[in-house]
Amino acid sequence: MEHNRTFAAFLTIVLASSTLFAQTGRYFKAEHGVGATYVRLGADGSYRVIDREHMGIFLTDEGRWKKSEAVITFSPKDPKKSSYQAVENEHNGKTFLAITSADADAGIVISAEDVNRDLDADPAHLPGHVLFKISAKTYETETKQTYPFGIFDRNADGWRKIAITLIEPLGERRHCLFRTARLSSLRWAWLSP
Repeated sequence: MEHNRTFAAFLTIVLASSTLFAQTGRYFKAEHGVGATYVRLGADGSYRVIDREHMGIFLTDEGRWKKSEAVITFSPKDPKKSSYQAVENEHNGKTFLAITSADADAGIVISAEDVNRDLDADPAHLPGHVLFKISAKTYETETKQTYPFGIFDRNADGWRKIAITLIEPLGERRHCLFRTARLSSLRWAWLSP
């Protein structure tokens, strides 16, 4: 009897954990050149758009999302930004978002038909600039701070630094990127060794 209770408790914990994991959100990634765009659709209706490039990781957009059939509407937190839409598609076992609004922070307009044609032409290669579904683990790993420049967040006044800058040696000098009040102030600072 005690064995059954232990097993039941274990099963309850496993099921609860998997349910919580499933409710954390859905994740998408678009590769483009030396960078990538990541979208997290939270189970609570929130979303985040993060851009990763050689200079760092940037929170580009965030707000609320809602889905009506296959159409996802993104409503940015920033009142100066317009809502935009994407259509969720599946082709050859790959789920992707096709952006349908020209002013979207999450990507550029590429029709689902063009993506399907590209996937049919080369199934081993994912077309660039298209948001394909990825795992939560991939999202968490690839959107962490891995660059020496810091993580920045865009606010109404421009860019605001939200992570510590690391300093790397560069020849006899050291350099770091630092930030003041506006994006135009972003510049290199040369420090003596």
